[in-house]
Amino acid sequence: MRKEHGDYFSISVAGDPEGLPDNIEEVEGGVDALTHAEKRRARVAIDKTTGKEIVTVCRDPVWEIEMKYLKEKADAGAQFIILQMPLDPQVYMDYVKACKDWGIDIPVVSGIMCLNTFGGLERMTELCKTRLPPGLMEEARAANTTDDAFKAWGMGAGVKMCRAVLDGGAPGLHFYTLNLERVVGGTLLNLGKITPSRLQPAIPAMRMPSSWSPRKGITTGSKARPQLAGNKPLSEV
Repeated sequence: MRKEHGDYFSISVAGDPEGLPDNIEEVEGGVDALTHAEKRRARVAIDKTTGKEIVTVCRDPVWEIEMKYLKEKADAGAQFIILQMPLDPQVYMDYVKACKDWGIDIPVVSGIMCLNTFGGLERMTELCKTRLPPGLMEEARAANTTDDAFKAWGMGAGVKMCRAVLDGGAPGLHFYTLNLERVVGGTLLNLGKITPSRLQPAIPAMRMPSSWSPRKGITTGSKARPQLAGNKPLSEV
C-alpha cells in the first residue's frame, strides 16, 4: 500500500501482545515449565469440567517469529500498532518494551475490551486465550448480580485498565465497542475524557438504526447513503 499510494493512507497494523491465538498452546508442566518472559504473558485458568489448572502461552521461539513479522510491517511503512484486547496492563507495557527492543519505533495503541456481560467476558477471553489479572474473573463473577451491576463493575475495571496503560505511556486507546455504547461512554466519562454534556447527545447518535443488522449492515432502500460524520467525502473533511 505504501509503495502504490505513498502517504495518502494512514496505515495501522494489528499487534498481539500475548501472541496470535492460533500460536498459543497448552503447556504441560504448568507455570514452572515457562521462561520468565512466557510467565508474564501466559494465561492461567481453571477447566470448568475437571477443575484442573490450564496454562496456555505463545512460546518464545514462535513469539520471536511474530515480532520479526511485525518489524517487517513497521519497516514497510506501518505508522502505528493497535493491539488486540489485553486485560492485564503489564502485558501492554511488556509489549511496548519488546517493540523498542526490536527497533519498532511507532506508537502502540492499546485495545480496550468493553466488559458488557459476564458471559461475554468468559467467551471472549476463552476464545482469544487472554491473560487474566489475578482476581479479575472472581471480581467479575461476584459483580454479575444484575445487568446494571455488571456494567457498573465493567466501567470501573475499564477505567483502571485505561489509566494504567495511559500512565504507562500509551498514546491513545482503541475501544472494541461491539456496537454497545453504554460501557465505553461511562468509561470515558469516569476517565475525565468527556463531560456529561458531551456524553448525552452522543448516545442517540451512537445507536444503530432499526434497519441495521450484523449481516446486512445499514439498509436505506433507494435513499442516498446517510450523511453520518464518518461518511463525508474526503473533500469535506
